[in-house]
Amino acid sequence: MLVDISIIIPIFNSWEKIEKLIKKIYKKENFLNIEIILVDDCSKVLPMQKIEIIKKIRNVKIFFLKKNKGPGIARNFGIKKASGKFIWFIDSDDLPSENWVNSFEKFKKKKYEVDFVKF
Repeated sequence: MLVDISIIIPIFNSWEKIEKLIKKIYKKENFLNIEIILVDDCSKVLPMQKIEIIKKIRNVKIFFLKKNKGPGIARNFGIKKASGKFIWFIDSDDLPSENWVNSFEKFKKKKYEVDFVKF
């Protein structure tokens, strides 16, 4: 399956916020092929019940780093696991705007040759 966008989310002791973030990403029905890559940066607290629920959400991949090295390393790890044409980094304590899908669709239609986009 061709993935339009890989959404990489580094996590450090913020598992309680992840389910809400994922629901916000999927809130608006869209025709994008999305994968969500969660990279735990050696959190001190792992709420296994919550993690098991999140594992069941479609197109979510979860990885656990063995040492805490910061969000940059977690993002780089996520890039290696990504299969999307585009990469989107979002922090675990952020929420996307309601119209993020529309913004991305408009960008995609323009067929820009770019390395970085902020929307």
